[in-house]
Amino acid sequence: MDNFLILLKSWKKIEFIIYFLINNFVKRLKINLNKYNKYNKYNKYNNKYDDDYDDYDTIMLFLSDKNLNVIPNLSRFENLVMLHLNNNNISDISDISPLQSLTNLKVLNLNNNDINDITSLRYLTKLNKLYLNDNKINNITPLQSLTNLNELYLIGNNISDITSLQYLTKLKNLSLNDNNISDITSLQYLTNLKELYLSGNNISDITSLQHLTNLKELWIINNNISDISSLQHLTNLKELWLSVKSFIIKEINPQFSINQKLDNEMIKQVYQIYTKDEIKDYENKVREKFKDYKFIKWYSV
Repeated sequence: MDNFLILLKSWKKIEFIIYFLINNFVKRLKINLNKYNKYNKYNKYNNKYDDDYDDYDTIMLFLSDKNLNVIPNLSRFENLVMLHLNNNNISDISDISPLQSLTNLKVLNLNNNDINDITSLRYLTKLNKLYLNDNKINNITPLQSLTNLNELYLIGNNISDITSLQYLTKLKNLSLNDNNISDITSLQYLTNLKELYLSGNNISDITSLQHLTNLKELWIINNNISDISSLQHLTNLKELWLSVKSFIIKEINPQFSINQKLDNEMIKQVYQIYTKDEIKDYENKVREKFKDYKFIKWYSV
């Protein structure tokens, strides 16, 4: 029963059975109400969603795709370590009481809901991983108390101020793609970071990243960045992902790197003006300019 997998279709009917199993027989239990399909939506920039659950001697509960409007009362499940509530209609999490008794909770997945206010999450101080992708969050200040976080996913929200992240010094993986971030100075304190995803923001200055000496993978596609010299001393960096199209256009007209963020429409317009051969020449210039940066991976889509 060490790797017991229960596929369930009805929550109310089996609540007592789960409670009985969890508290009496099962050391390792995966409860899946969705046919146990791994959720891996966030690959727009090749961002990795962690589904390697076998590293945990734990108990998991999957309540994804259940049209839930609120977090259900899970107070009985004292041993719960991983809770997946992604792909629901949850908007109000001001009442965190359904989770407060889960003193062993380490992983919480609230991806793809309608959450705006995350104030209540400040009490979940034992969390190691928190997934909040694709919500409506603009204020992440409450997260500063979650100092045990190793991984934090905030893709596709409305975040502009990330100052509060400077306190999360245990972070190893941070995903902030597709927000409204321009100032990343506070990230200089996150020296344990190994993977950082910043694509699709309004960033122009990445000087503060030079302090992240443990960084192995960095995504900065579709920003206002033109100077990456501050990264050349990051000896552990294996992959730096840049948009070759953006740099081609900035090579054609340097004003783009100063005045505005490149978007797909702007790229399309420029590609219609120049011939394929001319674009190829500019691409060769870009690649030549950065040839000494062996860790660069050119994202061409």
